[in-house]
Amino acid sequence: MENKKPQNFIKKNIDNIKLLEKNKKSKNISKRENKSLADNTQNTNKKSGLKIMVNNNMQRRGEPKDFIKKNIENIKLFEKNNKRERNKILSDNRQKEDRSKDFIKMNENQIKLIEKNLKKVELKNKIARFNKENKPKKNEVIVDDRKVERLYLDIELQHEGKEEAITFFLDSGATDNFIPTHIFKKMKFNAKLEKLEQYNMMSTYGEENSIKPIGMVYMGVRYKQKSTSAWFIIYNCESSEACIGVGTCVDLDLISRVKENRNFIEENKLMKLRIPRNMFNVRNWTTNIQIGTFSLKFLLDSGAMMNVIPLSIFQRLNLNIELKPAFNALWINEYGGQDHVPMGVVSLKIKHQKKEMYAYFYIFDINDVPILSLSLCLDLDLIRINF
Repeated sequence: MENKKPQNFIKKNIDNIKLLEKNKKSKNISKRENKSLADNTQNTNKKSGLKIMVNNNMQRRGEPKDFIKKNIENIKLFEKNNKRERNKILSDNRQKEDRSKDFIKMNENQIKLIEKNLKKVELKNKIARFNKENKPKKNEVIVDDRKVERLYLDIELQHEGKEEAITFFLDSGATDNFIPTHIFKKMKFNAKLEKLEQYNMMSTYGEENSIKPIGMVYMGVRYKQKSTSAWFIIYNCESSEACIGVGTCVDLDLISRVKENRNFIEENKLMKLRIPRNMFNVRNWTTNIQIGTFSLKFLLDSGAMMNVIPLSIFQRLNLNIELKPAFNALWINEYGGQDHVPMGVVSLKIKHQKKEMYAYFYIFDINDVPILSLSLCLDLDLIRINF
């Protein structure tokens, strides 16, 4: 009985069951349709979004062109202003270059003078370093160790009834008498200076136009019982000393030249070396000195404290002797305040008449004549001191 109940139930309710299954199928179909509809709507939305994005990008690409078209005048004006500024900068730079060139041309002499002074300072520092690094040994003799002083005398000057004693050094290498301005200003009498219409600017050691005379004055000169009158050149140099030239020295009988015996000078057998510069004056004292196979004319300079041979003349002697450094760093200071540094020192055998001896000569790069110092003039008996 229990088995028959389900069958009877199915038979009675079969129509309901069929209807229920039909409803389930319809529900599944509706779900599928809804899902496909949703998918379709999503796809359409995506496609429409892409179209919108493409349209937006196209609009953005078109914006710069529209901006350039609208603002083309402003852009041209901006470029024009930039070009104008560039041209202005270029013109300013050209003007600065032209000004610098004009400045260099106008101040060329000053620039050369500054460069010369810088080279001189550099050379002094170089020699100072060399002397410091290469000090001679105690027993090593490099240069003449004999200390030679200049001949200084107090000589009285007379002008308009007034007298004053001035310290001069005797310089047989000078043709004129010189007084620097710093000494002339301190003198008691105010002597009126006469203008130098034409004066051959001279220098003791080769630098032309180094003396700057401001005038000259004629004064009486007296030493002990001897007196004379002479012109004195007043020059602008704050570091020099007053000097008496060879003419006044002879007039006052302060120094004299020893007469030479020409029989002892074998000039015919020797080669005469011509001096490139004709500095020798009638009143200058000169003599021929034999060095090797050459006969060389020297200036007898009682105001010189060293023997000097210019480098150009020393090279023409062809002695093949190496220059030794001048460790004591001697300098030549001329009337115009010019400093000259020795290139080196050399010991040479010299001969004058019967006398032969060795002497130290300092080699300078100057355009001048060879010079014998006071000590060598006395050793060779070329100058006599009369006081």
